[in-house]
Amino acid sequence: MPPTVTTCAYGLRPLTISSLAEQVRSPVNGPRFNAFPWRGVLHTTEGSTADAAIDSFRGNNFWPHFTIDPKRLRVVQHLPLSIGSRALSDNGIQANHARCIQIEIVGKAAETPGWAPEQLAFIREVMRDIEDKVPIPRTSSRRFLDAAGVNATPGNRMTPAEWKGFSGWCGHQHVPGENHWDPGGIDIDTLLKT
Repeated sequence: MPPTVTTCAYGLRPLTISSLAEQVRSPVNGPRFNAFPWRGVLHTTEGSTADAAIDSFRGNNFWPHFTIDPKRLRVVQHLPLSIGSRALSDNGIQANHARCIQIEIVGKAAETPGWAPEQLAFIREVMRDIEDKVPIPRTSSRRFLDAAGVNATPGNRMTPAEWKGFSGWCGHQHVPGENHWDPGGIDIDTLLKT
């Protein structure tokens, strides 16, 4: 008897990409997950459309699990939730091998503090849907900073040991071995509300 698989508003499933969700599959599989705690990593595309981001992924093979557009209410799934994605550089640490579900949000890190409540509500809804499928705790012990804050507070980025034990939601700016500061000063408190 096959396992019971639940769906949500976007048709996300834990092991396979749902035929109900908008799909643009990564042409390459992601890495196998290591036995780390579950976590979510938020990124920003630094562009204005999901299609432009997807074109970039095709060129560099840095595929996330999802690309979402909070202005156009669009969710695109690229990889199943049962394997890692490829949106992190794995510079000095196998970050993509951690149990991290990665979301690229259409927009610019510098603009996230000014995003409208409706945009944040959409992102929050996608996060809740993912939490329903994989056990990412609805918490974050990290501060989400703008570029100046990230540069002035290097301790906000996790060490490899902190990354290995982290569970909850973080940004690209928090991942060890990375030099990005996205998703900027996004309102993580609003995103974590029920």
